[in-house]
Amino acid sequence: MTQAMERQDYKWRTRAGIFGLIMAAIVAAIISYTHQRQLAITHRQSGFAAMLWPLSIDGLVIACGARLAIDNLRGVRRSGWATVGFWGGFAISLTANWFSVYRIEGQLGVWIDHAIAASPALCLLLAWEALMARPRAPIKPAWSQVRGGGGPPAMDSGLDPPTDDAEVFVRGALDEPTREWQPVPEPASASNGRRKKVPSGPSGGDKFRRAYEAAERWPGLGRSELARRVGVSRTHAGRAITAVRQA
Repeated sequence: MTQAMERQDYKWRTRAGIFGLIMAAIVAAIISYTHQRQLAITHRQSGFAAMLWPLSIDGLVIACGARLAIDNLRGVRRSGWATVGFWGGFAISLTANWFSVYRIEGQLGVWIDHAIAASPALCLLLAWEALMARPRAPIKPAWSQVRGGGGPPAMDSGLDPPTDDAEVFVRGALDEPTREWQPVPEPASASNGRRKKVPSGPSGGDKFRRAYEAAERWPGLGRSELARRVGVSRTHAGRAITAVRQA
């Protein structure tokens, strides 16, 4: 199968998956809303309150699901509040659908009355905490723990080596654990016995000089990774990379 055919097949499979997800969501929303509304009516809720109660649960699921999707796109660990709210919302919805076909009396019926009355405020609290929680630590690849020259299996992808800041994160995970930068003197044969003169940056000082020498040593690094290795700011690293490229 050629690359164009694989790309077309992937596109159609993605569309089919999205279409199936939308169909399942619409059917589940309609049937679940009807059952939950019926349950609220049979447990001392007014018609208007019973009409709004299922929306609070669906809003919690949507808000927490959006936060989980954002965490996945960012490549960070999932928010604990979002995970609890997402699965908790589905648990409430499933329980309400299950109980809607019964006429529950006695002490259990009283508990259900209180749970329905208190759940909208709980849904609002969980949705707020899920959306306002700070992002967690990024997820590193499974082979990022390999040290001493290890790394991912070699693949002939036909792509150029990574040079931007986003891809350099993977590079940094594969390097040796030390973060201290040690200057390497230039061989005498490369400069006829004289050390190459390093230009001074706009702000001068030792930081730009160290960043410039490191940029010459590792020409493929982005400014974020260069700044992390040398221990300077991203501004000094970016100016050093520009100066090396213009030299």
